[in-house]
Amino acid sequence: MDIGATSSQPNPTTRSEPATSWIKWGTLLQVRLTDCPMDTRTRCMLASLLEELGQPEEALCHWNAVLVCDPDSLKARAGVVRCRQRIGQPLQSAR
Repeated sequence: MDIGATSSQPNPTTRSEPATSWIKWGTLLQVRLTDCPMDTRTRCMLASLLEELGQPEEALCHWNAVLVCDPDSLKARAGVVRCRQRIGQPLQSAR
């Protein structure tokens, strides 16, 4: 499977695909991450998809994994903030 190749998969940022296509797209992204767990682009796509599907807890795990590889990722930082707000976690731990 060529990760960089364009495919006929649905775009996770649009809502025009049926739910089953979204699930298939998520499955494909998870398979890609199994093959290459450090692929931050795929992980960002999966995190965004999970947010769209209403799974902020799982999306948060993927956003945090992106930050481990790329601590300066603004996209991942914004994703962490959105997910934490949706699940009611504080943005910073109290000391």
